[in-house]
Amino acid sequence: MDSKCKSASSKEGTPLANPSADILFANDNADGKPTVFVISPLPSLSKGKDKKDNSIGGVTVSSWRLLRDLSRWHRADLNWKAVNLADYRKHAPFGIILLFSKLVASLRHVQVVYAYTSLRTFVWLGPVLMVAKYFFRKKVFIRTAGTLEIHKQIFWGRSLCRWSLPRADRYAAQTQKLVSTYRSYGWKNVLWFPTNRADNRYSPDSPRQRSCRKLVYAAQLRTRKGTVELIEAMRQINLKGVQLDLYGPLWSDLPDQFLEDLPDNVAYCGLLDLDQLEKKLPQYDLMILPTKAKSEGYPGSIIDGYQAGLPVISCSVGGIPEIVSPETGILVEAGNITQLKEAIEKTALDDQYYHSLLEGVFRERKKYSSTTWCQKFVDTIYELAGMADR
Repeated sequence: MDSKCKSASSKEGTPLANPSADILFANDNADGKPTVFVISPLPSLSKGKDKKDNSIGGVTVSSWRLLRDLSRWHRADLNWKAVNLADYRKHAPFGIILLFSKLVASLRHVQVVYAYTSLRTFVWLGPVLMVAKYFFRKKVFIRTAGTLEIHKQIFWGRSLCRWSLPRADRYAAQTQKLVSTYRSYGWKNVLWFPTNRADNRYSPDSPRQRSCRKLVYAAQLRTRKGTVELIEAMRQINLKGVQLDLYGPLWSDLPDQFLEDLPDNVAYCGLLDLDQLEKKLPQYDLMILPTKAKSEGYPGSIIDGYQAGLPVISCSVGGIPEIVSPETGILVEAGNITQLKEAIEKTALDDQYYHSLLEGVFRERKKYSSTTWCQKFVDTIYELAGMADR
């Protein structure tokens, strides 16, 4: 067990650390460069967050990392101002008015409005963005997460999305399937923009001699993520040295006494700051995300695992089969404890097979480099602002 992890019976998680000091919510130092107004959920800035904070989802993490990457690499290339969508969403419907007021007050100095959210949230955010486009003549760049397609929305939500999404100047979908689906509608503004992470933490030669013993789960701990099935699979595994560490917020839908009932080969390690998580993951051998959610796009946990050099065990749901292949991991049937147990045992017992996955991860991870996709974001803003020939 990791010495910094809590024991199975502990009720206290590591508090979520404050955001990194090198991240800017606003930058106005790039003279003569375009300015983008960023609307997205972001981690809370308050101290002492409880381990049951449920706000840290995939969109939140990806948005936070985009701001971090812009702050580190592009302060001289781009101006931006970011607002935390979560602060307005929790006050709905009045939050819509507050957000609209904030947006209008900033539009005079903005060329592009960028919004990243789930398709469900976009239902009410879309009309706000269309006001910016048609009344204030601003370019609109929309990015959505997950695999929820428009035709699966309720009627009024479906109608709003069908009206507003194709009218955006650029619409970035997370999966290849969504890109092809929306292009089949005749939309010409669609581009692929996958989940991405920093790519400077892993050498393909470093793990060649290691075996697969240290397993990690880094996501929300909740029933739809397959947490219960994962714990049961670990309970049935009796392999010396194989240990699973859990990181993430605990949701209320987990069984009572969840922490107290963890088997000896599982430890709950609480919450980590996003930068801390990046540093922690390379200490492990395998990422596990047995999610059952059909709405999954490209889960950040999987991409985090790739960039840390970790093969993945996950489930054949949503967009996951697009990013996890036999060369990089194992896909099992969602909710199938037996298959999950066998997949863990295969990676732990067959070193040659495990090393082949490591090599596959090194090849695959290059597709999801934040260096590449952050530059793509900046290039798109310049194109929309009419400054592509910078």
